[in-house]
Amino acid sequence: MDPGTALAVVNTSAKVLSIFSKYYSEVKDAQRHITNLVNEIEDFRRVMQKFYELLRTSTKLSVSAALEPTIVQTLSDLGTLQTKLNPKPGARPMKRLGKRALTWPFEKKEVEEWTAKLHKLNMKINVALSTDQSELPFTLIRWCEKSLNIEIDAKVTQLKHGQDAIEQNRLLGKLPMATDAAYNSAHRQHEAYCIDDTRVELLQQLRHWSENHERPVCWLSGMAGTGKSTIARTFAHQVHSKKTLGGSFFFSRSSGEGNNAANLVGTLATHLAYAFPQLRESISKEISAHEDVTRQGLRNQWQAFIVKPLSKTQMKGRPTFNFVIDALDECGSDDDIRFLLQLFFETKDPMNVDLAMNVNLGIFVTSRPEVVIRLGFESMPDIIHQKLDLRDIPRHIVEHDLSVLFETEFADISRQRKISDWPNPNDIRMLVQKSDCLFIYAKTACRYIGSLDWNPKERLLELLHGSSTWGGGTAELDAMYMQVLRCAFTTGRHTSEISELCDRFKQVVGFIVTLFDELSVSALAKLLFKPVGSVDESLCRLHSVLNIPADETSTVRLLHPSFHDFLLSKKRCQDERFYVDEVLTHSKLAESCLSVMSTALKRNMCRLSTPGSSPQDMERDMLDRELPKHVQYACHYWVDHLAAVDSIAGPKLLNHGSVHAFFQRDFLHWLEAMSLMGKMQGAVLMIIKLSTLSEVVQDSKRFILGNRGIIEKAPLQTYASALVFAPKESLIRSYYPEQLPTWLTRHPTVPDGWSSRTKTLQLPCRTGAVAFSPDGSYIASGEGDHTKAPTGRIRLWYATTGGIYSTLEGFPDTVTALAFLHDGTLAAVFGETQVRLYDYITGATRRILDIDFACIESSKSYEGIPKLSLAVLPHGDLLVRCMDQNLRIWSWEKDTCSKPLFPNFKARHLYGRLAQGELVLDGSRDDTEDYELLLFDVNRNAAHSLTKIHPYLTVATSSRNIVAWSTKEGTIELYQVATGRGNFSKLGVHPPRVSGLAVSPDGTRLVSSGRDQTLRMWDLSTGAQILLGESCTIVRSIEFSPDGMQIATSWWQSNTIQIWDLSLLNTAISRPIEAIKPDKFRFSPTGEHIAAFIGRNSTLSLYDANTGAVKVSFVGHVGSFAFSHDSKQLASVLEDDTTIVWDILTGSSTTILSHDSVSVLAFSPDGKQLASGALGSLRIWNLETGDIVLELKMSSSIQEIVFSLDGTRLAWQSLNEDEETASTDIRFWDLNAGHLCHDAVIPARFMAGTIAISPNGTIGAYQSRGGTVLCDLASTETRVLANTKKGYLYGKYLESVTTLVFSRDNRYLASSFSSGVIELWSIEAGRLIGVYDFGHYLRYGATSSALGPGLSISADQSYIESKVGQISTRQVQRDAPDDFVAPISRWRYTSQNGGWLMEGTRKMLWIPPDYGDRGRVDHHDGTFAFCHFTGVVLLKVAQGEPVADSGL
Repeated sequence: MDPGTALAVVNTSAKVLSIFSKYYSEVKDAQRHITNLVNEIEDFRRVMQKFYELLRTSTKLSVSAALEPTIVQTLSDLGTLQTKLNPKPGARPMKRLGKRALTWPFEKKEVEEWTAKLHKLNMKINVALSTDQSELPFTLIRWCEKSLNIEIDAKVTQLKHGQDAIEQNRLLGKLPMATDAAYNSAHRQHEAYCIDDTRVELLQQLRHWSENHERPVCWLSGMAGTGKSTIARTFAHQVHSKKTLGGSFFFSRSSGEGNNAANLVGTLATHLAYAFPQLRESISKEISAHEDVTRQGLRNQWQAFIVKPLSKTQMKGRPTFNFVIDALDECGSDDDIRFLLQLFFETKDPMNVDLAMNVNLGIFVTSRPEVVIRLGFESMPDIIHQKLDLRDIPRHIVEHDLSVLFETEFADISRQRKISDWPNPNDIRMLVQKSDCLFIYAKTACRYIGSLDWNPKERLLELLHGSSTWGGGTAELDAMYMQVLRCAFTTGRHTSEISELCDRFKQVVGFIVTLFDELSVSALAKLLFKPVGSVDESLCRLHSVLNIPADETSTVRLLHPSFHDFLLSKKRCQDERFYVDEVLTHSKLAESCLSVMSTALKRNMCRLSTPGSSPQDMERDMLDRELPKHVQYACHYWVDHLAAVDSIAGPKLLNHGSVHAFFQRDFLHWLEAMSLMGKMQGAVLMIIKLSTLSEVVQDSKRFILGNRGIIEKAPLQTYASALVFAPKESLIRSYYPEQLPTWLTRHPTVPDGWSSRTKTLQLPCRTGAVAFSPDGSYIASGEGDHTKAPTGRIRLWYATTGGIYSTLEGFPDTVTALAFLHDGTLAAVFGETQVRLYDYITGATRRILDIDFACIESSKSYEGIPKLSLAVLPHGDLLVRCMDQNLRIWSWEKDTCSKPLFPNFKARHLYGRLAQGELVLDGSRDDTEDYELLLFDVNRNAAHSLTKIHPYLTVATSSRNIVAWSTKEGTIELYQVATGRGNFSKLGVHPPRVSGLAVSPDGTRLVSSGRDQTLRMWDLSTGAQILLGESCTIVRSIEFSPDGMQIATSWWQSNTIQIWDLSLLNTAISRPIEAIKPDKFRFSPTGEHIAAFIGRNSTLSLYDANTGAVKVSFVGHVGSFAFSHDSKQLASVLEDDTTIVWDILTGSSTTILSHDSVSVLAFSPDGKQLASGALGSLRIWNLETGDIVLELKMSSSIQEIVFSLDGTRLAWQSLNEDEETASTDIRFWDLNAGHLCHDAVIPARFMAGTIAISPNGTIGAYQSRGGTVLCDLASTETRVLANTKKGYLYGKYLESVTTLVFSRDNRYLASSFSSGVIELWSIEAGRLIGVYDFGHYLRYGATSSALGPGLSISADQSYIESKVGQISTRQVQRDAPDDFVAPISRWRYTSQNGGWLMEGTRKMLWIPPDYGDRGRVDHHDGTFAFCHFTGVVLLKVAQGEPVADSGL
């Protein structure tokens, strides 16, 4: 091949890359496509450069030379690409007209095709080069065309910087942000700054503060209209010009984004990143480290995106940064304001010492002197904040500034209107007096007088001689507003025209002042279903009170909130023609919102690619394209408008009007839209706000609370999982039958109605502790993550919605206990030695207590019980159960622990304090191993033993002097403390064993949880019990809310917290007390039946897999069972050690066999024989006669039995548990010859896994330490498929193999591992063909023969089937193309990310925890069986062609 061809390819690649660099700055929407394609072209250029070097050194490149036609074609393709990418002549001048010069010329599909083509070519050339290089000298001649190298390197560097910038932009785009909140945003470009010679002294004070920040927070306080925002804007501009402005946020009551504290930190961080490049990388890295930025609490955001980058980034000197926060009083809620003030206060926190050392940070805040803000600042030390109050400025200074303002504005008006000697000084003095120190009056008056459609002299006279009809503090301002309105709509007009104009004013301006967020003229017109021109006509004369942009896509804003207050007050706006009836307007807006949603919303409106796609998967501009601003507004605020409607209009709307129709027609579409907008927390609150009004709203509340988590992550699961698993009697389910997935041919059986469990909170790792806040508004959860270094975190959840309020991260160990102290402080125990105290609202650390005592007898602690626990004493000190199992008191006054209070008693756990002050604990005395439950009086240092207890008992206490505990058998006993003596009683039994107990705060009820995963509530006065429901996990922790109406349940090994509403018990569907959740189940080989075993009642049930109904149940079984290969027989072991063979068709027993302690059963392929394995023997039975055909004695316990498909071989493995010679024994038996073919002994420390025999009986397979062993059963020769070779990714799963299976033609072997990994081997070549990760725990165990094979290869070798579904063998093979798509739909279940039903790689249906319990699932030919408290639940998917996009 000619080296010139390769050089031409390199040159052309470089030119194409240089063109790409132009697109980075020109084409915003193409950035993702550019990055994908550039990476492949750059890889291709490097490969071709290497190829060129090889061609220059040798002409004997036999393999590479064969690629010449392909490379020549690629050169031509690159030329085509270059031509298409090059901007056309004349494009650049368009930039001056404000248009983008370059348009990305490719569709997404074209980019993907180019990327795939180059990727494949890169792979081919690399393989060829690897082969040819082995024939060349080690040292190659370096390419000497330096000019080309320099050009390429420069372009690559430029592209690298461009890619970095794109990635940083992408990450910064994830931050929650208010785009119009910056002081200099386009939204505020016409807002005024302080005029020269005004606010001189005040601005000088601020200038001095901004440079040194002796006190890091500066608060400017003033009444409405006194000019605070203008001062803030001017100050922000000044520090910006000095390059010390870190960011600004101007709160606005009328802006949905601008009044939301959740957007503050993200906005400031974004400003900081773009203003200071050295911080941009640090902030971007922090965003990347937090997977779900929008769900992080404000404290986490503040620490991660503000404090940490400012503290850790290396900068020259100690630079100064100023944040400017205006109108804090217009922030959403008082809680948010308190929280933000706490964050500002912490700029001087000792915990942030790196921040103070690295930068000089100051925060400037303006607000009205509202109580919550005033108290917040008063609680700060003087060294933290400086206060400036506009009311303290002498009146003569303010009046001077107002005079300057009027003189300046009137000079501009005179110049524009060509008026001389106007106005006279006396007029200005009168205007200053009318302003009464209100700058808003002055600015509005100047805008009114200077309006181009009226004579300024006449308007000035009207203002000077007008008067207010009432004497309030805003009288002059109100009079001016009234004058503005009359001049715009009544002066000089006919009566009929006035009426029409005023009606139009109320419809347009009345809506504007009542909106909860600002809208553009275009969006407002669409919301009101009016022409844009009609809206413009109503606004055109109101420029003195409204900011009306020339661009109809920019938002219309009130120039000051006082105009809103004026129009909505009948006392202030006394002209009925202009007074806006707030309730009536809200009613009309609610109807408009509902109409907009009915018209605009539809299923999959943003065209997500799969039902499991996240909102983050769509392009950034897709949301605004498919959900325009007026639609987003309608979705977000329709309930707020409805709630503002009076008591007559509200119920009428709900029960007979548009709202009821909304729930029947648009509710699911609305949920999808709210998820796409990232507003699911708001959606839940909206429905809760309506929840007392109607049965359908109550049902929608249960629907959204139960499914909020998955809808938030995958909007299209609204129509899939949420609808599929909704109860039968759900109204929402009944309204939308046509929305159910068409690719589900059998829907799962679901409960009739909603249970009392309202929410399930999903955590990323295990739960350590749970506690309700004192007011019941929040739930605190402690977690521990040991996947890497041990770390702990605390989450605070909204108790009503299940949303995350805040997260505290980065703690040294698992959070093992949580408790709220008397003052609301949250105490958290980390690991074994540390207690931290937090302000749970702000997350601020108050104290850190190190309680470190040597552990004497750590064996006394058992799994799940922390070594350090605490209880709050009446006077506020803490009683601590330390690591050494001694009780000590932590004294706040002494700041240390006391000596052991009860040194002869080793406490295991503290359970709580009774009303009389005694503490309840358990443990053992020094001289005994017996555990006791004690009442401990701290004041007298005396203990009273209540009872001897089992080490694993459960205990609960109540402030009403009640102690409850359980026995080993599940009996619940009570001790009620009376004056001077106690009263013992037995409440009842919760079989098989109690795992958790809790007594309600009022002492009238008790909730118990059992190992059967049921929860029961007991009436302590009558002993009556009721089934609360079934948990998706075992429950060990039960916490009552302070009002006793909710409970939170959890288990330290689970990552879920479940919330139960006890007020719903009357409406919950009643069920039998005993649950029927199976312990194990399995499809028959033909898939017609399912056998399920329930251990707690020793029942084996046989289900019809087509109908899901139980055909027959057998009582008295132990759980070992097996199907015959033709699925006509079922063998099972009974409690009396007999084995019964059942005829499945008739349900009658055909054979009864006697074999003690049978643990494994296996049918011969023809179904005429049955093998049974037990401790010490293996037997083969003739099922026609009941005779023993073969009996083999052994000292070990049989774990697995396997017949070859031709019936000639038998294999088993047994476990020898002798302490000295422990091992797993593998045996292969020739049934025809009656002798042993092969045996192997594997050390017991190694998990041997499973065994298999090829269908023709010639090869045996088992797992050994070195890999999978293949044994020729005729010659007994063995070879090892060494799946642990160096560098093999899945080698770590070797010791947990679960299944081995041969293909029907004996050519392939598939093995599965407990992690979900499946390997496919070629037996003849001894080569690993490929690996696939099912993403689900495949737990078959060594007794898989009892349940049937967990893995199989189809007869045509086209797919592998496991208990969790199917996978195409082409997707497993290593040489399969990257873009391979199976021609036939293959479905599987994965427990990754919470549990999903997958079609290939597409997430289709989320399976709730109730159905995917402990990974217990089985599959046969498209039918999935799940474990549920109602029994086995079946779900069937359509087989054949993959689901089309239209079916999503």
